[in-house]
Amino acid sequence: MFPLGTDSQGRQLHRLVLGGPGRSLPREIPVTEDEIRHGLSTVFGTRVHLLEPPYARRITNASRQVEQYRHGRVFLAGDAAHVHLPLGAQGMNTGMQDALNLGWKLGAAVHGWAPEHLLDTYHAERHPVGAAVLRNVRAQSLLMDWAGTSDPEVLAAREMFTHMAQLPDAQSDLADLMSGMAIRYPMHGTEAHSLVGRPAPDLDLGPARVHELLRSGHDILLDPADTFAGVAGRWSDRVGRVGQGGRTEPMLIRPDGYVCWAGAAGPEPALNRWFGEPR
Repeated sequence: MFPLGTDSQGRQLHRLVLGGPGRSLPREIPVTEDEIRHGLSTVFGTRVHLLEPPYARRITNASRQVEQYRHGRVFLAGDAAHVHLPLGAQGMNTGMQDALNLGWKLGAAVHGWAPEHLLDTYHAERHPVGAAVLRNVRAQSLLMDWAGTSDPEVLAAREMFTHMAQLPDAQSDLADLMSGMAIRYPMHGTEAHSLVGRPAPDLDLGPARVHELLRSGHDILLDPADTFAGVAGRWSDRVGRVGQGGRTEPMLIRPDGYVCWAGAAGPEPALNRWFGEPR
């Protein structure tokens, strides 16, 4: 049960999600008020009463993913690439990240500076992410199916999971998994640094934060010691450089917000790999 605010008459609105064994019916069969009342009574007993359901529909736990996100000049993203039980807005988040990952690469191809392999990295990066989302949604679906059961073995498993989910480290890992912050893209030989392949931290650089700089749609080279001014200048039509003033180590951030290089070694290999030959 999720609160949704109030209606025009000041009544509290909630979104209900009912699941469990025996609830799998074809989507075309209308949801009845008796079904909803039964579900409410199973969980809350007589403490909650149904007044008026303004909208009800069935969803399924269908779990599908295409084998390839790219077919020549056709790219699949969002629900065209993966479908699953809608839990925790993960489908929306995953689809948006699909688009963000693909968008800047298509832009690079249109403007003529994309390296030959760049468009293929869309499938290489996003297909494993979609597969991971499907796995954790299937696990959540199983937990939902346990609701209302009296099977002692199932109850024991649920109690154990509930206990483990209350541990701070487990909560952090689950939050990162659900939000997408656990993603780490392969960067082919540059993954040694802990930041590489992960979402860039939203650092305060003084005049602006990192995520504010990314609104430009450009790649960002954080260069606090002005070490790589000459290097960045060769890619100045594609890469924006932030020099002195930032209290951070050097890093190169793609337009989708992921770090593709960090550390003391020169960024030229990463610049060539992700942003093409300098002009």
